[in-house]
Amino acid sequence: MVRLTSRVATRSSLLSLPTVLDLREFGATIGHPPANAGSPSSRGCEMRATLRGIQPYELHGTQYYQLVLNPDGAPRPIQARLSHDMIEGDLEVGDAVEVHQILGIVDRVKKVVTEAE
Repeated sequence: MVRLTSRVATRSSLLSLPTVLDLREFGATIGHPPANAGSPSSRGCEMRATLRGIQPYELHGTQYYQLVLNPDGAPRPIQARLSHDMIEGDLEVGDAVEVHQILGIVDRVKKVVTEAE
């Protein structure tokens, strides 16, 4: 349990929240998008990735998912925490996905459906 000494959440208090997945095993990072993230625009950028980990959790009655994504051609995976309405398709580990980012923050993930499916 995280206890804040003030009514305002600070960066350090948010960073101390427990993670749902142990991201060390994936080598995941938070921050700037990988070099292959596509060209940025006012509407964000998109890139292809492979889903390496998924962990559902609930926060205040809303279903969320912590995702570990390995962008195509990137040396290290990235992580994202998204609500259920920001994920399109039934995701499983190993699925190819299209990742949409704005300012380096993942805001939408869509399963890539192949014609064989």
